[in-house]
Amino acid sequence: MKVEKTEIATKLKKLKGFVKSEKETVLGILYKDGMLIASDGEVIAKAVLECQPALDETFVIPITAVNFIDKLPQGVAEITADKSTVKIKCGKAKGTFANVSVFGGFDDETKWTAVFSDENGEVFEKIKEVIHCSSKDANGSNVTVKGVYFDTLDGEASIVACDGFRAAVSHCKCRSEAKPILALAATLQKIMSLHNGEPTEVFTSGNKAMFRFGDYEIITKQLSGTFLDYKKIFTAEPGKAVFKISRSGALDILNRAEACIGGAQIPVMLTASEDKTVTFGVLSSTTEFNESAEIDGVITETIEIAFNPRYLIDCIKAFPKEQIEMTLYGPTRFAMFSAGELQQIILPVRTRRNK
Repeated sequence: MKVEKTEIATKLKKLKGFVKSEKETVLGILYKDGMLIASDGEVIAKAVLECQPALDETFVIPITAVNFIDKLPQGVAEITADKSTVKIKCGKAKGTFANVSVFGGFDDETKWTAVFSDENGEVFEKIKEVIHCSSKDANGSNVTVKGVYFDTLDGEASIVACDGFRAAVSHCKCRSEAKPILALAATLQKIMSLHNGEPTEVFTSGNKAMFRFGDYEIITKQLSGTFLDYKKIFTAEPGKAVFKISRSGALDILNRAEACIGGAQIPVMLTASEDKTVTFGVLSSTTEFNESAEIDGVITETIEIAFNPRYLIDCIKAFPKEQIEMTLYGPTRFAMFSAGELQQIILPVRTRRNK
């Protein structure tokens, strides 16, 4: 096989994150039929390789060889393999590596059913908006909190995540619809590192899902379990305080509040007043902070509500728009945040002042 060093090095580097690292597992990336294929036993990642292949070439590129290829000079690399070795040559650089004859986790016989596709690659932008609301370390029986849920209806895809304390839903147009998908958020984070704005197609087969875009195909197992009824949660109802805040202004204030907290488990108090101001405050035995900002909206009564500061910062950061509408229902009920196609809710922190 002959291939430009940049072409193969770039794709091997991206696929390397999908190779399992346990000692008993084969460490390498398969080359077969013009494709590079990596697997960690749970996820299979494929990339089309633009190359001049030899007839019926199939071999595994060991991880040590992957690292070697990344350090090669620019130019055309020539890779050959036999039963015992993989040989790599580029210019005057040559390397020989022990061949791996076994590669697990690859199945190319699956029959896929199309679920949906977007026209401009925005599905991964929507995933980025909600994925912070999935749980990274949940240990309970409800594994759905570790996932991102994809639902389609009437030409629109809803992408949802919820960890039990916060939830987010965003929407984008799609060209078809089928049964929902629930994919592990940690896997989607890896997939996002490969995506570069290309139109995306999503398929299912049994308990597996496949994401296809550009030169890549990623196959992953779906999570089992019943996802929450997000449509019921995000149904609009009148709030006692409905107002707009500036994304950049709120983040500046919250970053100052977080600096005062210094990593301690102290909530941020938000007070929406009838005089159309919102005040962010921190009060502890060692720190006191407050800062106010004028707001535009309707506040029928003053509401004081406490939040986990990291949850609040993650929520506001996720919005691509500058103006965010915030709806408060009371000191012990969730708060709603909305802008464009993205909606989020955060449960408050119970304090002595808002019980």
